[in-house]
Amino acid sequence: LPIYAESNGSQYHWQLDDDIYFFKVRIGNKNVQKPPYQIMKPIEEYVDKYRNIGAACPSHSMYAFAHKDLLSFNKMVSCCTLVRNGSGLEFRGLQDDTDYSLQLLTAGWVTVRFNRLLIDTSTAIVGMLPGGRNATESVVSEEGRAARLQDVENFIKTWRQFNFKLKEDRNLRCAPNRCWSTFLQIGRAHVCT
Repeated sequence: LPIYAESNGSQYHWQLDDDIYFFKVRIGNKNVQKPPYQIMKPIEEYVDKYRNIGAACPSHSMYAFAHKDLLSFNKMVSCCTLVRNGSGLEFRGLQDDTDYSLQLLTAGWVTVRFNRLLIDTSTAIVGMLPGGRNATESVVSEEGRAARLQDVENFIKTWRQFNFKLKEDRNLRCAPNRCWSTFLQIGRAHVCT
């Protein structure tokens, strides 16, 4: 997809998870369903104004009540992400959203999360593992759990400076981490194009 988008001269492309059910807007205390273009277009218009945004995304509806600010900067972007082409970075492994966000931030890019523009996704693990196996099914098998554990351990080693820990629950993932506070807005101001 990035190659196709780049060959057409596009500065960005959308990277979408396959488990997005609804697009919504937070109005007052309610999450109101809207067509996808009403969520994606404002993100594109905002990002087009700046040169140093590596990726942007809507927030997840389950966290909408907790966000007081309209925008969050230098946090993880995930699930429905407008990605800058030509950064030289790539999505890799099952921890792909976290890993990609950290790649962007450590390379000096800014990430933006829109806290009033929302998506709803399933809570299941989705995606494909090597060999075309579905992650939802494979995590249950011993072979699938071993592959996922290896992926999580590799992620933790790759980003050891952030002190991630393994959370050994049904999904084998990294425990929540406060690494995002490392990337404060200081020195990372948005630069108008």
